[in-house]
Amino acid sequence: MQTPAVLDNDESETREKTASLSAEHRGAHPLHAAKRVTHQPEHTETLVLQTLRRSSALERSSLTSTVSFDVEEAERFEQAREEVDFYRNRLRSMHFKGQERFDDKVRRAEAKAACSMLREALDIRNKYCMRVDRMNNKSPSNEADAFNMADMPCAAPEFGFSMVNGVFELRNLRDEAAPVVSAISLGDYVRDYHRIEDICSSGPVKTYSYHRLKVLEYKYDMHMLANELLEVAATKSDPQDFSTVIKVDTHIHLAAGMTASHLLDFIKAKAASDPEVMQLLTRLSMSPEDLTINSLDVMAENTFQRFDNFNNHYNPFGLGEARTMFLKSENANKGRFFAEITRELFEQAELSKSIKTEYRISIYGRKLSEWSDLAAWVVDFKLFSPSNRWMVQVPRLYDTFKKLGSFADFQQLLEHIFRPLFEVTLNPESNPKLHLFLKLVSGFDIVDDESKLEPKIDAMPPSADKWNSAENPPYFYWMYYMWANIYVLNKFREARGFNTFDFRPHGGESGDVNHLSACFLLARNISHGVNLNRSTSLQYLFYLAQIGIAMSPLSNNSLFIDYKRNPFPFYFKRGLHVSLSTDDPLQFHLTQTPLIEEYSIAAKRWNLNDGDLSEIARNSVYQSGFTHDRLVEWLGPNYNEPGHHGNDINHTNVSSIRVAFRAESMRSEFDLMRATLEKERPQYPSRITWVGLKGPDPFVAEEVRTALLVQQGLRLRDKYQLPPSSNFRSEPPPPDGTLPPRSQHVCRNRDGVFHVYHDHRILCGNDVDNVATVRCPQCALDLCPECDRVFHMSPAKKAHSRVSIAAGQALFDVITVDEFRADYNFMELVRADPPTRSVTARRLKMNDLTFQMHAILNEQIEARTMKNFKKDFYTVAKVDTHVHIGACPTSVHLLNFMKQKFQTESKVVVQHETGTENGAKIARSVTLGEVFARLKVPLENFTLDSLDVKASDTFNRYDRFRAKYNPLGCSDLRSIFLKKDNHIQGRYFAQLVKEVAADLEASRFTFAEYRISVHGLKRQEWSNLAAWVFDNEILSEHIRLVVQVPRNYHVFRDSGDIRCFQDMLDNIFMPLFEVTLNPASDPRLFRLLPLISGFDSVDDESSCTQRGWDAELPLPKDWTTFENPPYSYYLYYMWANIYSLNRLRQVRGLSTFDFRPHSGVAGSRSHLCSAFLLGKSISHGINLSQEPAIQYLYYLAQVGISVSPLGEDALYRKYDDNPFIEFFRIGLNVSLSSDNPLLLHVTDNPLLEEYSTAAKMWRLTLCDLAELARNSVLQSGFSHEFKQHWLGCNYTVPGVNGNDEGKTGVTNIRVHFRHEVLSNEHRHLNAMVENFGHQFLDQSLLGPPKAKQPPSLDTPDEVDIGVDRRAPPAIVVDDPDDQRPAPLAHESSAQLPAPKPFFGVNKPSRSSIQLEASTNDVAAGVEVGAGRQLRQEPSTDKAVVLACGIAIGVASVLATVLLLRRPS
Repeated sequence: MQTPAVLDNDESETREKTASLSAEHRGAHPLHAAKRVTHQPEHTETLVLQTLRRSSALERSSLTSTVSFDVEEAERFEQAREEVDFYRNRLRSMHFKGQERFDDKVRRAEAKAACSMLREALDIRNKYCMRVDRMNNKSPSNEADAFNMADMPCAAPEFGFSMVNGVFELRNLRDEAAPVVSAISLGDYVRDYHRIEDICSSGPVKTYSYHRLKVLEYKYDMHMLANELLEVAATKSDPQDFSTVIKVDTHIHLAAGMTASHLLDFIKAKAASDPEVMQLLTRLSMSPEDLTINSLDVMAENTFQRFDNFNNHYNPFGLGEARTMFLKSENANKGRFFAEITRELFEQAELSKSIKTEYRISIYGRKLSEWSDLAAWVVDFKLFSPSNRWMVQVPRLYDTFKKLGSFADFQQLLEHIFRPLFEVTLNPESNPKLHLFLKLVSGFDIVDDESKLEPKIDAMPPSADKWNSAENPPYFYWMYYMWANIYVLNKFREARGFNTFDFRPHGGESGDVNHLSACFLLARNISHGVNLNRSTSLQYLFYLAQIGIAMSPLSNNSLFIDYKRNPFPFYFKRGLHVSLSTDDPLQFHLTQTPLIEEYSIAAKRWNLNDGDLSEIARNSVYQSGFTHDRLVEWLGPNYNEPGHHGNDINHTNVSSIRVAFRAESMRSEFDLMRATLEKERPQYPSRITWVGLKGPDPFVAEEVRTALLVQQGLRLRDKYQLPPSSNFRSEPPPPDGTLPPRSQHVCRNRDGVFHVYHDHRILCGNDVDNVATVRCPQCALDLCPECDRVFHMSPAKKAHSRVSIAAGQALFDVITVDEFRADYNFMELVRADPPTRSVTARRLKMNDLTFQMHAILNEQIEARTMKNFKKDFYTVAKVDTHVHIGACPTSVHLLNFMKQKFQTESKVVVQHETGTENGAKIARSVTLGEVFARLKVPLENFTLDSLDVKASDTFNRYDRFRAKYNPLGCSDLRSIFLKKDNHIQGRYFAQLVKEVAADLEASRFTFAEYRISVHGLKRQEWSNLAAWVFDNEILSEHIRLVVQVPRNYHVFRDSGDIRCFQDMLDNIFMPLFEVTLNPASDPRLFRLLPLISGFDSVDDESSCTQRGWDAELPLPKDWTTFENPPYSYYLYYMWANIYSLNRLRQVRGLSTFDFRPHSGVAGSRSHLCSAFLLGKSISHGINLSQEPAIQYLYYLAQVGISVSPLGEDALYRKYDDNPFIEFFRIGLNVSLSSDNPLLLHVTDNPLLEEYSTAAKMWRLTLCDLAELARNSVLQSGFSHEFKQHWLGCNYTVPGVNGNDEGKTGVTNIRVHFRHEVLSNEHRHLNAMVENFGHQFLDQSLLGPPKAKQPPSLDTPDEVDIGVDRRAPPAIVVDDPDDQRPAPLAHESSAQLPAPKPFFGVNKPSRSSIQLEASTNDVAAGVEVGAGRQLRQEPSTDKAVVLACGIAIGVASVLATVLLLRRPS
């Protein structure tokens, strides 16, 4: 760690030090050593450095495995970094018209004030920094050298010293004109200390610091996503690993430096040879054989928040006498036992070779002779090790020793501590042992329980000579007098050419957070520092000053903060100079290498890799007080140079990529601060250059493989979506409008799917339900195969000459079930492919971090921008896209409705039941009053508790959840009040729904799409539904319907209502085809269909048949078993018939339907694959969190996901574990819905309750909520006119031109951010394939090469983007030359550029990928993963299928995608 130079009273030296500090933090970036590039601060702030684009492989072209930087590499690295900054992240600047951050007066004023105060704080600290020059100090190489008393330096009579007001002053007795060397006065220190407190409590500073710390954290996460594999590769080529690099335990107390088992073994050994120890054990009534760790009683138990108990555990066997005997240097045997166990500790460290220590030993200040006694103990027992330096700790026990009469005032305590040091510095011969001991000392520490109450001092505190009360001085007072005397002592020793000392106190372990203000001013390093987490201002200042923090999580876990809440991982990510230390192995550790134990637990708990551990170890060496020659040996000859130039990977095992990143992050913070204060505007590069790979790269292999698979997955989904012209749904016609004429088209079922034909002439002459395939001239008939077989069974007709005829051509081709099965299996490959999962997980995490970075940088701007909108979240349209109509009223609403009906309509007949009377069956009517009377619940006891519809005790119990639909546990009440098919024709249910609709209309801005069931039990269901809707006038502008089809085939088959799965499909879809062809056949149903948005497939996913599609399944007409078909089987036949119906309705100019199934809430995660291919959007989808590859595809395709966190909390995923917030940050097209208000919600607006809960739980801003509301409108099936009214006329246009801020309430900042990040992902995939795909695919298979395209950011050519350096880039939408934006799923493809060809091959319209094992590739020695050459499969009459060779071997998986050709 580079320590700022000390600032003297001399003004010139102060200027010199300030310049040095500035150079250290700002001007010494490693990448600019040869070529100084002006790096603009705003650019650095909003872009996330080179780390955002690992997948573009830019860094790899300039970083070799050894990571050695020369001039050319530095220039190329900087060039690549600038490109990535602009190309990948220019949106992060968010420069909009009138919305530039640096033109925002309020924010700029706050930022400037914060930067000014932060710089002031750093300048104040500079006054107190002490130079500790180790360049000329050398460590003794052996014991004889360390304790050699020959050639003792002589006295220096020209110097004189005296203590004034508690601080020593140094004078030159021979030159009266020479200035007196003294420390900053107590008064100045107190003023500076309070100024630091004021700065840290300032609102602007806290806000600024918090934002900057979060940015640093996100930068690190981005860096790791981008470069972790590079760092690992770099460290593999060096001779070190974490186990061999030097690690210094900079905070370990000697009296607890051994483990409990070590101390126990030592005591047992001494008991066998020393009578004194046996006498002690005899008094304890114990023998050596009886001694155990439990009886030793030194492990930290019952110590949390109890520092007194913790101190008591220093006493072995609970005896202070045992502590004095074994763990103190002052006792009857002159510390012999303590010295012997110390030597054993030294031997352990020397054997490990990589572990060094700085043991802390106490000086209390009780008497002047303490130093002589301590030095004699060290020297006499030869306590020297090249692996150890000493730290002297001063316990803050003034009050304790004052009561014992050890001194009269605080100044006398300071005299006892420092006078012997000044005397031996003046004349080493006066105390040779002390002089030798001080050569082995690194620095000073002050220790004690920080949580103790301290005296409050509002005015200037008295000087040390006047502090004579029995009360212990406060922490900041101790800190000043320790620092001031060390400062003068260091000046004295520096003048004499002796080693100097650090000041490294315990600070921030507990107690007042302002202790850390004093540490910031005075300390070089501190121990613990966990309380920095309570002050973002101080934490940021510690980062800027790079003050070392030796943390001990295991110690903190036993005393003050749980391990899982320890802030160490956050400090490390943000770049604070942290290291790990053991503190007290005697009480906390079990192994004989406590420091390694500390590292090991941290690595496991916080997922630290070897590179992280090596960086922490490197930090510990910098924080230590070891001499220059040791640091050269351990870190390399250039260790004191900043940035990567000071890193030698062959010594540290830390990649220069990591060190360069840390230096760049630090420099960018100072650049930003300087620019804010100097009112500089950011500059942007006017030219960028793609820096490509020079050869195969295994990392790129995975990236390109993933790009190929993902792009093919997107292509497959496109096959299943309706043409663009069907994207717009118009408002339904008026009920009394004229019906369209009957169509000449006919529809017939073929293999479970209804197909539409031009007319009836293609039908079988005997069975018009089938299509003719055989012509018999003698019979003069065209027959289907079954009729042909029956007609020609007789011998007379067997001789008829029959000819085959082509089956009538359907108007629309529907993808066959076999083709879907192949596509589904391909999606399963993508889902399970390990490289794809790894790469997509990184891409998703990168987008998550990018959004969090955006939020930190732009949240305030978005909030201020929204203040000027005409709309807010409460007045923008919100659609509840997933709510079941049978549970649309809340429990309170239903309770009041049932009470009212019971009071006013108790005599209404609500059902009939069959009974017997005199042995004869009779039917009797049952009134509503009788139904309630049977429940034996009086009206006054009719409460929400007795209603019992709230979802409690339903987690992972779908059966209990469904049972809650029955009010009072009575299915009859559900049938009466919550169903449309009952004795009263659903009148009560209709009234309830109309009341809920009235509430929606009253809210004005809330809309709903109610899911209502059609079971497929009988064909009359559709007519009954239409009659119920129109007879009860359930029509509202705020309501649309979604028809849900429960997956209940097995139930109906078991009851005998249907014979096969085809019967269920016929019951669902035949009425729809018939009414579409002939509206007059059912006018009410025809008028109902425009009110229906789409279809859903519902049921408990966890109970779905686990049967896969590895082999063919029976067609629907042949599915006659009692087993329920698999989920994907259901979805395909639902989709295929909806698709065919939509194409027919499209031709007739009628509304179409979306397919929006329930998917991914439970059960197999394979469900998400079929839903991705077939669904326009889905409900729930929470299982996507466990499938990164499929989640990434959902993101790229912007498949809508309607999440219901409260519903999922009741069944499958607790609210805190719900991945909704991760989906939202990543940019998936998510919305919130209520699902089951009856069971889940309390308020009278369930959708707002969902939004409110999410906002509170996940701290969503109003802009976040408005974005979710906008998503819900886009996902909904409301009409084009509706969406134009609520979102703006151009809502289908991508980017900001499609966003009307005045209608959506979403800022253009947010919309542009989302669109640009999504476009970047698509550009990234194209770049991977186009720039590196030749290493994986045989270009000769792809036809003639593409013509030269105009330069764009997608090509590897140098591109002039024409950005004026004086102004930020403007946002241009619908630029005809811009090929980059990728279409969003909810936006019209007609409005967007055509998708780019996939590697020179046009998009296949209807093809599938077949996966098969290719052992020939293995035998031929095909290279695994990268550079694999593929061979073309023979073409067929249909689409050419180019297979992806998969061979799972012992060592690897061979898999690369071949492309598909367009059908001939």
